[in-house]
Amino acid sequence: MNGIIALIFGLLLAAPMQALLGQAGASSHDGVTAEVVQTNTPAYSAAILEISDQGIRVRAAASKEQTIALGQVRKLSFATRSVDRPSAISERSTIALLSDGSQFACQQITFDGTSVNCQIADQRSHKLETTAITSCQFQTLSEAQQTQWQAIVASKLSSDVLVLIRSPEALDKIEGLIQRIEPNIVKFDFAGQAIDAPRAKLAGIRFYSKNPVLAGNKGGAIVREIDGAKWMAQSVSAKDLTGNAAIQVKLLCGSQIEIPITSLAEIDFSFGNMQFLAELEPLERTTQKRLGGLELPEFNELFGPQILSASKGDLMATMGPGLQFLGSGSIVYRIPEGFQRLLGSVELSPDGPQFVPCRFRIFQEEKQLVEKTLMDPRQPIAIDLAIEAGKRLRLVVDSDAKQPVGNVVLWKQLRFAK
Repeated sequence: MNGIIALIFGLLLAAPMQALLGQAGASSHDGVTAEVVQTNTPAYSAAILEISDQGIRVRAAASKEQTIALGQVRKLSFATRSVDRPSAISERSTIALLSDGSQFACQQITFDGTSVNCQIADQRSHKLETTAITSCQFQTLSEAQQTQWQAIVASKLSSDVLVLIRSPEALDKIEGLIQRIEPNIVKFDFAGQAIDAPRAKLAGIRFYSKNPVLAGNKGGAIVREIDGAKWMAQSVSAKDLTGNAAIQVKLLCGSQIEIPITSLAEIDFSFGNMQFLAELEPLERTTQKRLGGLELPEFNELFGPQILSASKGDLMATMGPGLQFLGSGSIVYRIPEGFQRLLGSVELSPDGPQFVPCRFRIFQEEKQLVEKTLMDPRQPIAIDLAIEAGKRLRLVVDSDAKQPVGNVVLWKQLRFAK
């Protein structure tokens, strides 16, 4: 009898345990929820299952799994699920800058003569080569000191530099060789003389580097954390994503690190793969100078090409970075190195029922690539053109009407792509 009772009791305990195990197994395939922002579709929420060079494998609500090519993804935003987490930046005293432009805060940083160990949090650290590190700022500086610090970091140097706090308003520097960085001191060689500099009296240190890594054509993504850290990545990868997983990041400077999913704010894949024209500085801009028979030189800024920025509110949120032409005008950009295509769309978008058909043209130097007339409102025309890096690209919008009522042309998601 006792054996039967024990068997029944065991079965009752085993059933819930198996259910729990089954649920755990299922959760390992659920991925991590993020907002997916693609180049030509509205943002949507999806489970991120895998990130690789082949693309991003996702599963949106009530849909099957799909893999999206990296070139079609602007960014993954994880911040909404982490917004209640307090920032750890106030707990960390050292700000490190890498040669590729990556920047992050850490609780402690040490250097043993061969590599730099960055303690980010209690259970997280990164080991980096000295060639990857540009500078380490040890403490908060006054506004005057910060200006001097930034000038030292940006300057060309022939050796390592120890930056001392001379007064609340001034810094001083000593050139030499950094031998070690310990929790409380920096061991420094100055003209053959060994110096133990207390870290409490230092603004920071600047490592010598021959050439900074240019965050340009070989960049694959910018990874941002919720505490403000920014990592310039060659590549990002992750498999079997869950809430406790981490992504693997290969930095432009060559170092490889892991970042916990719980620390992520966003991964911006548009870096290096595409450049939105609205985010570049134009070479030249012309605007409409007359409205009917009235000359309007003083109102020039009201017409012609305008950059759609975050200040434009809902329009920017729905269509992303773009350009808006009010009346006639033109704008010229230099095509960045490494980019081979111009992508996006253009449409007539009057505010009201009245509008005037208008013509748009795209030139590469003096060669006209396309010319079309926009006749119907909100009927986008896709743009996909081969371009040549280094050349000038000119966008032109004009109308035969003397008074171009409703002549509003939107260039949506217009971007250079590789």
